[in-house]
Amino acid sequence: MKRLLISLLLPMLYIGAFAQRAVNYNDISSSSTQSYLGQVSMPTGNSWEAKHFREALTRGREYRSYYVLINDDKKVVKVESLIEFCRAHDYSWNEKYESKEISKFGDVATSVYKFYFIPKAEFQNYVFEWTDRTASRSGDLKSCGSVYFYDPAINSFLCLREKALWSGSILDGFVEGTGAGIWEKDNHTYYYFSGTFQKGFPVGKAKYRIVDTNVQCAWGYSPREKLPSGKNADGPPFREVEVGNMSEGMATFRYLDDGEKKGNGSELYGYVNQTGTIAVKPTYKSASSFKNGRAAVDNDKGENVYIDKTGQFVDYTEKQKKIFADAKAEQDRIAAEQERQRLLAEQKAAEEKRIAKEKEAALQRRIEANKNTKLWSRGCRLCYRYPNGYEYVLATLEEWNESHTKVKVKIVASPSSTRTLNGDLLEKNNTMWVSARNEGWHLALDEEITAALNNDNSVRQSSSSSSSSSYSQSYSDCSTCRGTGYVKCYSCNGTGAYDDSSWDEDENYRTCSSCHGRGKVTCSSCNGTGRR
Repeated sequence: MKRLLISLLLPMLYIGAFAQRAVNYNDISSSSTQSYLGQVSMPTGNSWEAKHFREALTRGREYRSYYVLINDDKKVVKVESLIEFCRAHDYSWNEKYESKEISKFGDVATSVYKFYFIPKAEFQNYVFEWTDRTASRSGDLKSCGSVYFYDPAINSFLCLREKALWSGSILDGFVEGTGAGIWEKDNHTYYYFSGTFQKGFPVGKAKYRIVDTNVQCAWGYSPREKLPSGKNADGPPFREVEVGNMSEGMATFRYLDDGEKKGNGSELYGYVNQTGTIAVKPTYKSASSFKNGRAAVDNDKGENVYIDKTGQFVDYTEKQKKIFADAKAEQDRIAAEQERQRLLAEQKAAEEKRIAKEKEAALQRRIEANKNTKLWSRGCRLCYRYPNGYEYVLATLEEWNESHTKVKVKIVASPSSTRTLNGDLLEKNNTMWVSARNEGWHLALDEEITAALNNDNSVRQSSSSSSSSSYSQSYSDCSTCRGTGYVKCYSCNGTGAYDDSSWDEDENYRTCSSCHGRGKVTCSSCNGTGRR
């Protein structure tokens, strides 16, 4: 009796467990089963294959998965018979399947245990599950209508008529609102779209994707995504477009390539009309809505201009005209400033040239006036200028020879204590005989005296050492000049005038060649310092 009860209860428990398992499985993807079982014709007949395919379809399938046929019987099932059944009922199948060993009557045979398939009528929803990146699922595809699909290959929108499955509502036969959908072109090519649509036309950003399941081995992932294995995907990329509101039958349009890298038109705007045709290609950096037949855009030169509905230039905007005016004003200001600076430079150069010319003329007059001057006045200043034109030797005349070819000079200032002149060593405060006028000696001018004193290294060194020593030596006023550094000219007796030795054209009187009309000369006892 106990064995009889067990034999009766076991089938009932098995049937109950199977029913419970079917319910739980359907709970996972109940919306998918409810949405598409009506579209898929259930296999009929009492064959083993018909029974188990019906079981699999009733059980349902998981997200991104095929239906699973499970062979719990101790029946040896060949995969060829299952494939033949799929072909007869227009099912797609997975070449991979699971097998198991079955022992029957002492023999062991290999049989199919799990077989994966999907009706081709539902394959579109399976592709949608792999493609969609929104919160939608295949069970949400409850509507069927028309939609405008952007195809970058033809740079235009296509109207996909009536067959587009959509997760939102339908208005006047077109998809409406926000959601995602898919359209089957043929049994292996599918068009995916998502975003917000009004009467089938995108508003704002919308994503598009063309999936060919025959040629794309990883068609579920875009190139910027990763496969479950972690490798880079090579499926088709998502294409993104951005469409503004329609105004006068035109809307701004921007195409963004969301594949491996940004496309050339990813940041450029154009215009699309109400029929979905790209009326103006995306070539502008920014664009505004049409008003009174024209729209303001920023062209490739960065200019803000008006264009018509064919993309032809109409006029510059007031904003751009002001930019041009400001740029022109700035150019004029820069040009005027450059011209002013040029004139100032010319005036300065002319003034410097005039001053230099006047100084040269004055020097020439002084030289000419003193050309025949007799140097033979003890204590007068003599100057020698080096070829570089910037360094001078300053000396006082002490004696001269009878032929007046040699003069004995006492060096007052020189640029270097080791400078040589005529083979003689010029040392500070040395007295020596040198050649006279033929070697360049002439009466010292005021400018030459200043330059010689400024360039005299020994004077600077002496000043530096004297300051550093804090005046360790005591100095007294020169008794000859009484500390003034000058004495009365002994050639003209302090009058500044002389006999017929020279003639000053500017002053119109004969001047003393020793003091040059000043009436006094540098004291030879203290070399003009006033100290001894």
